[in-house]
Amino acid sequence: MEIVSKICKELESRLDNGLNDYNKKFSDTFNAVEEDFGFYAYDGDELMGGLAGKIDRGNWAYIGTLFIEDKYRNRDIGTELVKRVEEMAGEKRCVGIRVATWSFQGRGFYEKMGFKVWGELQDFPKGASLIVLAKKM
Repeated sequence: MEIVSKICKELESRLDNGLNDYNKKFSDTFNAVEEDFGFYAYDGDELMGGLAGKIDRGNWAYIGTLFIEDKYRNRDIGTELVKRVEEMAGEKRCVGIRVATWSFQGRGFYEKMGFKVWGELQDFPKGASLIVLAKKM
């Protein structure tokens, strides 16, 4: 056996495909196509903020990015954006919604919206934590 260290998109794709084929033996959700989504808030022509994510193969909506410009914060824009994700996830019969956030970002915001902490990776980055939250539909 020889182990080689290199970055190769073709081999990475081959590994991903092999793992996906294996996973399909255990759940038909791995046959699903992931679907991107985005919701954006504007004040006239100015972008106030937005969020982007995807519905993954496990039929969970995943919020990958949520950002509101400083001058528009504390106006419930983030709340309205997450509500849109909740509506969409319900229409698409998602199992739930998940999100990862840093301890210095939006943990309290998501908890106010009914999300529960699922896990926490401490010292990532050092002095902070990565927090994973989820909300079942």
